[in-house]
Amino acid sequence: MATPVQGGTVKEKRVVKMALAVILGLLALLICQFLTGAGVATLMWKHWPTPDSTEVWFDAARLQVRDLPRGWHYVGGYIENVPGAEARSFWYYGPPGEDKPWVKVFEEIILYPSPQAAVDAYEGWVDTYIPPDYREEWIQPPGVESHSRADQMVVACLSGYVNGMHHYACRAIGRYGNVVVVLLANVFDDRWLTMADFQAVLEAMDLRIVAALGSIP
Repeated sequence: MATPVQGGTVKEKRVVKMALAVILGLLALLICQFLTGAGVATLMWKHWPTPDSTEVWFDAARLQVRDLPRGWHYVGGYIENVPGAEARSFWYYGPPGEDKPWVKVFEEIILYPSPQAAVDAYEGWVDTYIPPDYREEWIQPPGVESHSRADQMVVACLSGYVNGMHHYACRAIGRYGNVVVVLLANVFDDRWLTMADFQAVLEAMDLRIVAALGSIP
C-alpha cells in the first residue's frame, strides 16, 4: 500500500517528476534544434552568393517561358564575352526537348556603356547574323508585322529544311538605346513555333526590353 504524503502518493510524485523531465528534455531539444537551424540559416544568408544588380537586370530583360508556346522550357543563361559590353545569352527548347535541339529559341542581350557604343556595334551584329554576302536570300517573315519600339530593328528569315522538315531560320536584331538584343528562332509551318508564335515572341521581347530600360544598373 502506497504511503500517503502531502499532495499525493510517492508513486504519483515519481510519475509527475518523470513527465516533467521528459517535457523539459523535449523543450531543450527543440530549443537546440531551433538555435542550430537559425545559425545555419544565418551562415547561409551571409555566405550564399546573391545575384548582383546586373544579373537581376538581365533576368528581368530576357524572355520568360510564358512568352513562348505551351511546352517550351528555359535551358539556361550564359555569360558571353563581348568586348566593351556586358552580354548574356539565353536558350529555350521546344516541347520535344533536348532530343530535337533544333527546336529552339536563342536570345542574346548586350548592354553597352552608352547609346553611341551600341550604335557603333549594331551593324556588326546585323552582319553577323544576316551575312551581307547572301542577304538577298533573307526575306521578310511571311505574315509577321513588326511594331517594335526599337531605335533600330531588322527582322528576316531564311527558308530551308531541317531533318527533312520545312522551316524558317528567323533573326531579329534590335537596338534600344544602349542595349542590343538578338533573337534567333527556328520557325515551323504547323508545330512547335509557328509564324504567329514568332510574332508573339517578338512582341514579348520588345515589351520586356523596353520595360527594362528604366532600370539599367
